[in-house]
Amino acid sequence: MGAGVGYGWVDDAPSGSESGMAYGLAAGVSMGLTDNIDLDVGYRFRDIMISGSDPQEHQVSAGIRFNF
Repeated sequence: MGAGVGYGWVDDAPSGSESGMAYGLAAGVSMGLTDNIDLDVGYRFRDIMISGSDPQEHQVSAGIRFNF
């Protein structure tokens, strides 16, 4: 799990460039498939708070980890 606060910008050609405060959240889980192989699944959310429509981003990731 994780969280962060920062500053972000959006470069949109018709509207120009806008910037503002940004925040993000993340969570993930790992599940053992065998003694040497794990399945990792994660989710990230990001929002830049600007006037008008806020650009939001949702990401889901998955991976396999090999332990030696």
